[in-house]
Amino acid sequence: MLEGKHYQLQCEVQNIAPVQNLTVKWYKGETLENQTSYDALTKTPVNVSSTLLITPTSADDGAQYSCVAELELGPEGPQPPPEVKSDPLNITVHYKPRITECLDHVKLREGESLDTLVSCRAEGNPSPVVTWYRNQSEFNSSTQLTRRDAGQYVMTAKNTLGSVSVNFTVGYGPIFNCSHKYEVTANERHALRCRAEGFPLPEVTWFKEDVEAELPAQMTREDEGQYILTARNAFGTANHSMDIDVLYPPSEIFEPESDAVDLGASVVLKCSSQGNPQPRYRWTYPRAANVLENSVDGVSLLHIFNASEENNGSYTCYAQNRIGHVNKTVSLIVRGKNTTTTISECPLKMEPSTVVVRYGDPVLVNCTVSGVHEGIGWEASEGSVDMMPDVKFVTWSLETLTGWEISPKCYGNFLTKAGPDQCGKRLNITVYKPPDSVSISAVTHTGPMLEGKQYQLQCEVQNIAPVQYLTVKWYKGETLENRTSYDALIKTPVNVSSTLLITPTSADDGAQYSCVAELELGPEGPQPRPEVKSDPFNIIVHYSPFFSDDDDDETLEVPEGEGVPLRCSAQGNPLPAYSWSSPLDEEEKTSQKQITSTSLPPGTHVYTCTAYNQLGQQSKNFTVKVVPQGGQTVLWMVTGIGLAVALFLILGYLYYKSRDVDYLPLIAGIVALAVVCISIAFVFIYLIYYKNTKMGEYNLKLGKSRAQNAHVAQNGKDSSLPMKKLTQPSSPV
Repeated sequence: MLEGKHYQLQCEVQNIAPVQNLTVKWYKGETLENQTSYDALTKTPVNVSSTLLITPTSADDGAQYSCVAELELGPEGPQPPPEVKSDPLNITVHYKPRITECLDHVKLREGESLDTLVSCRAEGNPSPVVTWYRNQSEFNSSTQLTRRDAGQYVMTAKNTLGSVSVNFTVGYGPIFNCSHKYEVTANERHALRCRAEGFPLPEVTWFKEDVEAELPAQMTREDEGQYILTARNAFGTANHSMDIDVLYPPSEIFEPESDAVDLGASVVLKCSSQGNPQPRYRWTYPRAANVLENSVDGVSLLHIFNASEENNGSYTCYAQNRIGHVNKTVSLIVRGKNTTTTISECPLKMEPSTVVVRYGDPVLVNCTVSGVHEGIGWEASEGSVDMMPDVKFVTWSLETLTGWEISPKCYGNFLTKAGPDQCGKRLNITVYKPPDSVSISAVTHTGPMLEGKQYQLQCEVQNIAPVQYLTVKWYKGETLENRTSYDALIKTPVNVSSTLLITPTSADDGAQYSCVAELELGPEGPQPRPEVKSDPFNIIVHYSPFFSDDDDDETLEVPEGEGVPLRCSAQGNPLPAYSWSSPLDEEEKTSQKQITSTSLPPGTHVYTCTAYNQLGQQSKNFTVKVVPQGGQTVLWMVTGIGLAVALFLILGYLYYKSRDVDYLPLIAGIVALAVVCISIAFVFIYLIYYKNTKMGEYNLKLGKSRAQNAHVAQNGKDSSLPMKKLTQPSSPV
């Protein structure tokens, strides 16, 4: 039998009397289903029958029906009442497949298969064949799964009566693949990006101090701190902590201040600034053996012990970090004791007073004296000039400067009231050398980088001096990413390196990094500043596919019978491949970015495009709403009817207002035309709209059986069912 179809069972009782005391009882198993009694007042034995209408369900498969003929002869009759029971009739019910005990989503566990993960049970008669599909292609349910296998699956059970399918998602909970520490520059656009992997794609929410936060495009110092990222999807929740460090340049220097001290006294000049990273300091001043630099708690201190004439002059403090730099210049005057000619009044002047010269280049400095003197000269490790009287100036010069520790001093002898005296000034000279080479490389890594993973780049600077004036700048393209300065007070050439931590995103694929070694030698140094740039270092970033923010799920409308192009374009490296799932099983899988939807019945249909590579996958849905044909025709028909009615009312009004003019023939013609138009409109509405949506009257044609006999139970129509004959013994009851 077929589930849901009507059948008639017949119980035949042979040669029984009296029939008016007969009750035929129908049983399904042990359950009474129906009973039949008879009114005929016949005392002689007769043959009678009873019928039972059934509509079997799948639960009735294998059920046993039986009928019992029972004579109810009252209290005077035999007890229990005489009865005869038929042999049982076993029925087999064929029914379409059904799938039970299914969840709409299944959590993926790597190494297991769909057979072990999915609890769905398919049942039907005949037993259905179960087939699994993923992206419109058959999928072996015993395959061991990996994260790449996450996605939408269809389980189809099929037998000769039909098929049934169930859709479910095999996915996994969120997984973060981001660094725990990021640095951004204050008031500049940042590329901070932290995505969570998972299927379906998790939604990520940011929290700061337990309050939901939205990361601004440009961050300030107030935005730094620890953030908690929470990612959620149907399969779970994941948390990730992230410390964001906001970098900013050094603030204005408020100390030191200009000062005057007595000869032989001691003084401390203090320089401090706030910045992130903490600023590094360096000083320029008249070099002397009694000056000592040191730093305490982020403050630079310049100690001058037993101040002498050499300490008189300008002192400049430079504060810098990799974001920026500031400086401040003050004056220090050393007051003399009981002399008429002291360092504060020393009449020597050097032109220029500060010299910045490249190693190996020529140098020339004049020392000029004002007033009467006994002689002036130069004291130097190279190019010394003996004391010369009766001159206004003396020149120290070298054709090729080859000394790194050179410190020339101009001095003069003078007569004072106290007797002969000598004063001098030391030349503030800086010898520099640009680096021989600057190169960039990745530390302990070769090949493509993975999005979200941290890498270290290293810039090597060879043979540069002096290192305390060196700044190594890191660029991504034309954008300054970082800078490094050095504290070592070394005048001779050295080799140094600088590192940059990067956490590349998909936006960095193909980015060019470079580093520049720049000597910041102050206003007296060459302009522009000497610099050497490395060759560009190109990075390749591999990342899982994703759709751009403006490429969300789409909803499209299309007239019935037409197709619409669906374009799916995701970004990914390696270049993603594509698969499509559609409402129709017969549609083939394609790896193209664009397909055209097939002719679909009216309603809403969903196409799913999945972009994937070896790093992951992401899907996008296209909802296609198919609009029935004729909707526009009906609209125009209704509009035409409305216009016709309006025209009729206007003409009626004109006739009423102008009854002295005979408009009757014209109006009658227009009315007749309107009636014809309205009739045609309704015919079109009926043909186009009503006929397409007609419901309720259908003819079901059944195949006729070739023969009917006493062993076949009939349902009153043309379908037949084999039955056993139920008989009553001929012996008297």
